[in-house]
Amino acid sequence: MRHLFVLLMLAAPIGAGAHPHADVQQQVLISIGRTEAVLTYLVVPSTEDGGHMFDHMDTDGDGTLVAAEQDAFVSMLLDQTDLVIDGTRVNLERNSVEIPERSEMKLGTGLITVMASTPLVLGAEVEHRVSLDVRYDSFVDGWYLQPFYFSDITEGGSLPVLNRPDGSTIELLVSAQ
Repeated sequence: MRHLFVLLMLAAPIGAGAHPHADVQQQVLISIGRTEAVLTYLVVPSTEDGGHMFDHMDTDGDGTLVAAEQDAFVSMLLDQTDLVIDGTRVNLERNSVEIPERSEMKLGTGLITVMASTPLVLGAEVEHRVSLDVRYDSFVDGWYLQPFYFSDITEGGSLPVLNRPDGSTIELLVSAQ
């Protein structure tokens, strides 16, 4: 678990809110184990697009994002995310959402964070195929997907085989132990 924390700290955009970004950056960290998958979506707006991104979510145009508007954004994001385990799509449950104020997003210094999870049953006696595909493209096309593994996946010293067939999809082959 300590190694996962170190990897997350290295991969997370530390200080993302500290400086403006010229381009919209989208990333999903998937932490996967034999009993759970946790997805962390990170969206950093650009100075050019941040205000428009906020306005896209602010459907009533009042300058604030109420719970219903945040829920609508998260629902669209999760609906356009396919986490497939051994050929079966699993449902993701929203854990949390943080969306900065319009003023931060307009400056390109805000960070949108959404966390979702799902329980899994990945038995150690057989190999499993896991794929993640994110199609949400309302802000920019393409997501960088980064897998991390709980210790129960890496027991025995082998890491899952990672394949990136295209920009917003990853496939993992989790071996039997």
